[in-house]
Amino acid sequence: MIVLIIALGIGLFVMKYKVGNLEKELENINKEINLREQKIKLLKGEWTRLNSAVRIKNLVANNLVPMNYKKVIMLSDIPLKSGGELVHTVSYKE
Repeated sequence: MIVLIIALGIGLFVMKYKVGNLEKELENINKEINLREQKIKLLKGEWTRLNSAVRIKNLVANNLVPMNYKKVIMLSDIPLKSGGELVHTVSYKE
């Protein structure tokens, strides 16, 4: 009978520490979830700001210039590297 009581006591003691460890792990997981949710909110706000129609309109107005079609080259005209050396150079077609 005494052996049974001692075994139950030890079992409860071990179980108490396992539960404590699981609670700590759950707390850490919840903290990580909250941190990621905050990051997602921040990124959504940034995405909204970056995609603002007014901002994009201003970027277009301030940064786009009419393209000079004399400086357009074919994709095949782009120089390729071979061992760090340029194979050939490209000049703009006038």
